[in-house]
Amino acid sequence: MLVYSSIYANTPFKLSNKTVQEGAKLILVNDYEKADLFWNRVIKEKPELPDGYFFILMNMHVKMIDFENYDESQKFEQYCDTVIAIAGNYSEKTANDYYVNFYSGVIHFYQAFIYSKMNKNINAFLKARAGAKELERCMAIDSSIYEPYPLLGAYKYWKSKKAGFLRAIKFIKDERKLGLEYLEKGIEKSVALNVFARDQLAWIYIDKGEPNKALGLTSANLKDFNNSRSLKWTYSHSLLALQYWEKALKEFILLHLQYKELLPQAEYNYLYTFNKIITLKLKDSLKQKNSKQIHTLIEEFQKWRKNKKNNLSSQKILEEIDKKLQIINKEIT
Repeated sequence: MLVYSSIYANTPFKLSNKTVQEGAKLILVNDYEKADLFWNRVIKEKPELPDGYFFILMNMHVKMIDFENYDESQKFEQYCDTVIAIAGNYSEKTANDYYVNFYSGVIHFYQAFIYSKMNKNINAFLKARAGAKELERCMAIDSSIYEPYPLLGAYKYWKSKKAGFLRAIKFIKDERKLGLEYLEKGIEKSVALNVFARDQLAWIYIDKGEPNKALGLTSANLKDFNNSRSLKWTYSHSLLALQYWEKALKEFILLHLQYKELLPQAEYNYLYTFNKIITLKLKDSLKQKNSKQIHTLIEEFQKWRKNKKNNLSSQKILEEIDKKLQIINKEIT
């Protein structure tokens, strides 16, 4: 997730700040088709720069996560290699290793995240470790650019958090505090990744049991990007963590209706948001809330289910949904 926070700050990008801001916003608000057209036009105008290719890749990455659909992961992998090669050529021409390290580092983190979503955990660990080393090299080359901080901050926190036993026996260093400091610095000084830094820090505060802080961060992001499903996703989970059930229900209904329009590509998140809606519906305080609308959503789901082919990746969540619908139907009758 990208958005420019200042037109004066130092950045690794060679396009104008206005161009980056305009094209990055299209990605952030999930307008993938327009973003693709925008960045392909940039590539046509300036094919020697790695920037346009990089943002095309980012568009693919955000779309896969938004839809929770990794059918194009092979195409994504191939394009990762292309962008790294272009960045390498640009570094050679400019005699500056910053570019190849920056683009490689960010791309390796992107790959790591996709691998983790596909349960390829060893590959995810190796790519994330490689990305961290490359972004740390960037910091050594030019400390006036703060773009590495958000990704490194997220990596250091979650790596330490998930290390568990290995951290306890000092096999892996506990860098959670340093990760938080990097993210705070990214929010303050990063040009392109400050929104990402705020979003990641919100997830960390949810994890740490400090949802009020998470809600403040997600609300700040939505002030500028209120049409972003990606940012609303974090906002909705902040509301859940705070047990603001009615507000969370409203947000998950809005997300569900959007994912319904994106079927069949966004099948998993269509189901995930529906599962959240009926889970909240079962709470005593919400049983009379949005009853007519939720009844309509249940009918739409059941019609969709009849025409749906079996999909193993959705089987577990469908089983959860079926159990909750049985309870809801019993209460109605």
